[in-house]
Amino acid sequence: MAPITRSSLASVPIAFAIPSLGMDKSHTLEKKFEAMQQAGQKNAELGFAGYMAWVRSLEPNLPPSTCPKEWIHDDEPDNDDKELWDALFRHTDTVKALAKKHGLNIIIFQPLSQYEGWSAGSKRSDWCRKKADLWLALCEKLGVGYLQVGSNSEPDAEAEFGKVCDDFRYLGELGAKHNVKIAYEPWCFSPVNPDWEYCWEVVKKVDHPFVGLCIDTAHVALGPRYGYDPLTGKGYTSPASDFEATLDRIRALPAEKIFFYEVSDVILPSPALLQGSEFDAYHVAEKGRHPLFTWSICGRCIPLVGKNAGDDVKSELDMGEARCIEVTKAVFSTGFRGPCSWEVFEQQYMDTTDPTVPFRYAKAGLVSKKKLFDAIVDSE
Repeated sequence: MAPITRSSLASVPIAFAIPSLGMDKSHTLEKKFEAMQQAGQKNAELGFAGYMAWVRSLEPNLPPSTCPKEWIHDDEPDNDDKELWDALFRHTDTVKALAKKHGLNIIIFQPLSQYEGWSAGSKRSDWCRKKADLWLALCEKLGVGYLQVGSNSEPDAEAEFGKVCDDFRYLGELGAKHNVKIAYEPWCFSPVNPDWEYCWEVVKKVDHPFVGLCIDTAHVALGPRYGYDPLTGKGYTSPASDFEATLDRIRALPAEKIFFYEVSDVILPSPALLQGSEFDAYHVAEKGRHPLFTWSICGRCIPLVGKNAGDDVKSELDMGEARCIEVTKAVFSTGFRGPCSWEVFEQQYMDTTDPTVPFRYAKAGLVSKKKLFDAIVDSE
């Protein structure tokens, strides 16, 4: 294992995910950049939905997306919505200049979703590959080094393993063409690839220099195989030895195949979802959502800071149970020193008109970073 020294951690690019700085429309991109600047943040992970909303604010007469209703995600345009795509490309220099004005670099774009695993030759598969062509070209114009691809969470995306690998080979070639690395992130609520170990099997099989992993502490914790169940009120129910074995498998990863690392903690489901949880109202309103989706949107607090950017911590239950220190130490023990981005979601605190949200979370992110890095360091 590679020693984790304070001097080596000093070279790690630290980022904060823009979607994690507020969910209300009043939390504009300008406000989020201002909050990051005030906190001393230097790098940003830009979300497609936020970028699309910002472009629409600049050009309010843009038409709606014509993307099929059952396929649309985050107001993304259909592949044939030329006016919308032209606007997205037209404002790449503007958003980069805005970031630079606030002392920021945009280094990650996210998330290309519902992409892989559609049956070969199907309309959805062909449409997704054409969408990927546009996304990678947009990434190049934005100047980002990484595109996050979340594992497909659509229940009818049931293509076999080989097709998933073919889809990522296609992305790898696009990434090479546009000089953008493809970071495959497991989404715990995905029926296709719900944990990092399955995604790692895909990355290994694809064996492409532009295809690697995005490991997210929350999705490690919430991966179904590890026993984190919002419906029962349990946290990790697997034996401790199983989790240690998981950490051993993370330590065995080649550092160069971890493209970037995302950090958030996970609140223990106590009380359980639909049994008096504070997230019950959201879950009921979002009909049909997987319980793990609800927990990933509502229950991901800032590590070592706690709920509501530390402002609503009443007990240890409000600090998270995802064992972020252990997972982070395992990841950095591989020798990984790539980008590390704080991506947290607490819908009940973020989806409000409170103007302090972006500022409190941006500041708390750097408090968390210091505490987390202090906890994993082996030596100076």
